[in-house]
Amino acid sequence: MAKIQFSGLASDVRGTIGGITFSASAQGSYVRAWKQAKRPTNVLQLFQQCSYGHLSQLWRGLDPADILSWQTLSALYPKVDSLGNTYYLNGFMMFMMCNRNLIAIGEDIIETAPDIAQNVFPDRDDEELLIVTAPGSETYGLLYTADGVGDHTAILQCTPSISEGISKPSAFSKLKTFSYNAASPCEFQDEFLAKFGSYTPSETSVWVKLWLVHNSAGFADSPKIIRGAGLVI
Repeated sequence: MAKIQFSGLASDVRGTIGGITFSASAQGSYVRAWKQAKRPTNVLQLFQQCSYGHLSQLWRGLDPADILSWQTLSALYPKVDSLGNTYYLNGFMMFMMCNRNLIAIGEDIIETAPDIAQNVFPDRDDEELLIVTAPGSETYGLLYTADGVGDHTAILQCTPSISEGISKPSAFSKLKTFSYNAASPCEFQDEFLAKFGSYTPSETSVWVKLWLVHNSAGFADSPKIIRGAGLVI
């Protein structure tokens, strides 16, 4: 999906032509390829669809005070789009974002916006992530530095073994969640084999993405991504 920034010659475009759809959201105008909606084809897609529908229904039944709390929270946290423009999520989007993150880590849904600062994450600027193989075994995992441990759950996502020539992979799959603490490394061999079936070490790499979710607020930080090569199962 591409964003559009209009000039004085054109201020708005809507509709579909030649398989391209022009539309707008609260974050501005955008263009995307038109695709016909498809039914869910696997359990994960069905779960995502059901969770979205459930949260939407829950939002419609919230008390006015709860809705106001989410609208107030969303106004406190500006975001910046790919064009450098500042925008804000609305209350519904903030409610959905936090609660879908909580669902992802197995926590309860919250109806009232959290009374907590969004910058509740440890400083990960100096964190070193390494994919390691345990000496004398076939087990491998992710070595991480939990500096300033707090009330967070880590979500570990991974790619299958892909060509080393790929520098920006997009096909990450969730492998597991774990408590983000000093108990490093986090082993993920069993989950990797269950998800992808095998690992091909010759001229391939595995990419890992690690991001944190606050256990009670549902805020998520920016993920850190690394590539590991030469693993042997």
